[in-house]
Amino acid sequence: MWAVPSIPRALCAGGLLVFLGQAGSVSAQVFSVTGTTPPSNRVSVPRTTNVVATFNEPLNTTPATLQSLRVYSFLAGGKKAGTATVSGNTLTFAPGTPFQPGETVQAVVSSAAQSSSTGNTLGQAESFAFQFTTATTPSAGTFGGGSDPTVQSIPSDVALGDLDLVTLNYNGNVVSVRLNDGTGTYGEGSDETITTPQGSGLIRLGDVDNDGDLDFVTANSNTTTASVRLNDGTGTFSGSTEVQVAFNPESVALGDLDRDGDLDVVVANPALNAANVRLNSGSGSFSGSQQVVVGSSPHQVVLHDVDGDGDLDLATANTGNASASIRFNDGSGTFGGSQEVSVGASPVSLSLSDLDGNGTLDLAAANYGANTTSVRLSSTAATAQAAKVLAATSSRLNQQLSVYPNPAHARVQLQLSPELANQALQVSLLNSLGQVVSEQKLAPQAAELVLPQLPTGVYSLQVRTNQGLISKRLMIE
Repeated sequence: MWAVPSIPRALCAGGLLVFLGQAGSVSAQVFSVTGTTPPSNRVSVPRTTNVVATFNEPLNTTPATLQSLRVYSFLAGGKKAGTATVSGNTLTFAPGTPFQPGETVQAVVSSAAQSSSTGNTLGQAESFAFQFTTATTPSAGTFGGGSDPTVQSIPSDVALGDLDLVTLNYNGNVVSVRLNDGTGTYGEGSDETITTPQGSGLIRLGDVDNDGDLDFVTANSNTTTASVRLNDGTGTFSGSTEVQVAFNPESVALGDLDRDGDLDVVVANPALNAANVRLNSGSGSFSGSQQVVVGSSPHQVVLHDVDGDGDLDLATANTGNASASIRFNDGSGTFGGSQEVSVGASPVSLSLSDLDGNGTLDLAAANYGANTTSVRLSSTAATAQAAKVLAATSSRLNQQLSVYPNPAHARVQLQLSPELANQALQVSLLNSLGQVVSEQKLAPQAAELVLPQLPTGVYSLQVRTNQGLISKRLMIE
């Protein structure tokens, strides 16, 4: 165990107990998010779930704080309507209607959240974004019946929003909108078309202007633009915004990349082996010039929190070199890294989800040139990497952290060396199956973990530090 000085000093503030290993000034605690419910990237979340952010300090109840937790449905209504409440250090958003079955929901805690004890706002660096997927009703998974609505010539992509259907049609450069009558039947007689530039390839729906309905963005092949069209709330689209990107965008994805509470745009540009990032002003206008280098000829781009640090990373399917590129977000919408995942020949599409139930995101790629689908599990790589890190971690590092009480109930204190106490730490709690059941981010000088309600048993407490990974056994009673 790390040796405590003969006269340890402790600072109690806001319910947090911080141990200082040596004499000196106390650094101010950084107001931050310490956990979310549901946890990031969780699947099969109940459709009626509340979305909760937990902080390391109590919150005030100003409108700015109440509105700082924004939730986006990509299948129903865009920015989700609901009620926000504050209780101590938790901010809860109760959606006005249930989420749709099987939809991916994005949530962001913006920098407007404010502490009631210090008056500090969250700050851009500590804002937090996460997403989860809702549960579906158990079924046999077989399909039949339905209908075949007529759309314009050569539909190349389809998107669903508010249970309505939108297709992007390559021949004629139009978007066809078909409205659902509530039974899965789509109107044939209300053929609404919206002209877009020549050669549009993919379409995505999202509430880009934060008015509570789903707008659309298209990637326009053979041009240098992505088109944005705004919904008036009735399924009628208008506008003429053309976002300038690099030549020949093939794919587009929407997500809050800089955690400021609105949806940004990223497109894949195979001609330049790059992904272009454009940040939203909040009203559906976009700017920026960031070009992220990826593998050869990226055909699709998707956004997910791959490393679980509270922001959206990007991944591309690269047809030119049989790979998927992973680029990590630093939290401000700036991407870096160079990870290339080997897959089959000519991958044209990819998807990320927790395929093996261990709490991390795995990857599946559709390989046009090999007639195969590549499945790559993060668990194998993560376990191998963790083993390497643990093997390389000196006994001194492991001794710089102790956990008490152990067994624990609702809370647990981390006793940290001065070296670790000055770092921001990522803390994960894993059950006996290796599944992540809780994740929290500790700001420098913070040392208390609030435990979720968990079954009695033995858990692994993993703490990521700048020096390596520390793993401690924790009993919960």
